[in-house]
Amino acid sequence: MTSKNPLLILAEMATSGATTGVNRYLSQWLGALANAQTRIIYLRFESNRFNYLVHRKQKQHYLEVTIPLPEAVPTLVGRQSRMQQYMEVIFPSIQDCFEEGCILHLHTINLIDLALHVRKRMGCHVIMHLHCIPWKNLYNSNRERFAFLQRKVTQHQKARLSKAEFYVISNEQEAYEHADEIICVTHSGQAFLEQQGIDNRKISVIYNGLPDSPTPIRRNYQLSPLPKVLFVGSAHQSKGLSFVIKAIDQLQKYGYPVELIIAGRVRPQHKAQWQEEFPHLHLDFKGNLPYEELCVLYSEADIGVIASLQEQCSYAAIEMMMHALPIVSTAVDGLGEMFTHEQDALLTDVDVNEDGMLTFDVNQLTTHLIRLLHDRNLRQRIGHAARQRYLQQFSMAAMYRQTLQVYHQILKSCPE
Repeated sequence: MTSKNPLLILAEMATSGATTGVNRYLSQWLGALANAQTRIIYLRFESNRFNYLVHRKQKQHYLEVTIPLPEAVPTLVGRQSRMQQYMEVIFPSIQDCFEEGCILHLHTINLIDLALHVRKRMGCHVIMHLHCIPWKNLYNSNRERFAFLQRKVTQHQKARLSKAEFYVISNEQEAYEHADEIICVTHSGQAFLEQQGIDNRKISVIYNGLPDSPTPIRRNYQLSPLPKVLFVGSAHQSKGLSFVIKAIDQLQKYGYPVELIIAGRVRPQHKAQWQEEFPHLHLDFKGNLPYEELCVLYSEADIGVIASLQEQCSYAAIEMMMHALPIVSTAVDGLGEMFTHEQDALLTDVDVNEDGMLTFDVNQLTTHLIRLLHDRNLRQRIGHAARQRYLQQFSMAAMYRQTLQVYHQILKSCPE
């Protein structure tokens, strides 16, 4: 990155065996850095009940260090004092991973305590990567609190709330205030930070990017005998899968039978519930798939559907765009930035119900699907435009260039 070739450290907290957007980002970013001519260490603080030791593994162009998290992870991340105590205990085992002037690129907010620990002892440059807006995740974990905050936002009463009410992680405020630079993956993330009083001069917006498909994207936009609608994601309530299944049910009643292919983790009880409630529908639950198999589904699908009720820079959306799929999506948060209605997707409005929860009109989603099923020219126009949007805005080359620029900038602006 510079003639001094500083050490770059990427750090995250993760659960063994779990796949997340952060995992996906780091996998892609580490691959992109293969020819960056800089020293790289990947610190993975991992919750794994079978591992209680620090493990080091030299990969082709970086060192991977796996550090065990204690079993009581919720207690650890929920109380800042516990996190600080943990860092005091674990730091001697990984102290040699750091050096003065290194760049510490954090991908989990709780790790700000690690950064402050390193900064105090030897000095480092700290970048916080905001992959999500934390309070929005309350949709899945604390719906009452989510509804309270969402009502205030919707009713433009945010000024009546203290900024602290929107902090849901124990050291979230410290992370934003003490980071030298913050990378957001959407402008909605940037807007959240600015509303919290964070200096926008240290905020950059860099969309997630993916390398293009190694094989040419060819699609004739002829429908399959039984049209295939593809949903990629988990069964978390915020992903909106239940709304999609209701829309598919409406399609069937209107005389448009389709096959809904669901790629992602769905608990057996949810799968059984939907199969019992909708026995007449063609529901194909694929589970979690390797990326290569997922790409086959993208190439075979006729329509992609995204029904999230909170989302930042969705990898499923980028993958669908890359594969030139005609897409129906909700227009919430980052998805509203990623797509333009009637140009590269058909967007469904998201509203707030009387309970303060986000929802959308299934009838509108169904209407968009019918339009695409009816009109080959529309499928082709939307699909081609989505592909161009990917090439212009969500390529790995764009993400690589912009992120390296942040690294250069932090080295210039922060004193040694």
